Amino acid sequence: MSPGIRWSAVPAHLRGRIVARETPKGSGIYTVAARAAAPSMNKTEKRYEQCLEPMKHAGRIREHLRHESINLRLATKTWWRPDFPVITVDGRLEFHEIKGFWRDDARVKFKVAAELYPWFTFRVFVWQKGSGTFVQTEAFNVPP
Repeated sequence: MSPGIRWSAVPAHLRGRIVARETPKGSGIYTVAARAAAPSMNKTEKRYEQCLEPMKHAGRIREHLRHESINLRLATKTWWRPDFPVITVDGRLEFHEIKGFWRDDARVKFKVAAELYPWFTFRVFVWQKGSGTFVQTEAFNVPP
């Protein structure tokens, strides 16, 4: 068992990111464990999220799930969280990845996920500044 620390010794900026358990109760000594911060959206992802509800009302999609709510395992200790899981009108699950620009590691993870999970459709949408719209740039495993 690791020695505990006093809660007052934990820097204030880290207190929201750790789970603390007092051991033993009433001692004032805490055992702490790090907790990952909840995923947050960047401006481009927030903009795309605002487009999803009109798509639903127009009948283009059935539903969209919470941002980064699904983890796909790619390899040992390697995971990928698609930006937006979307359920299509015909009931298929698609993963929409929203990009302002691509980094090499993100593109590789996207392609590996598409290979490992062929029963899902994977789409990439990029924000076009000039036209003010999202444009699909890549798609994998699209049904005929």
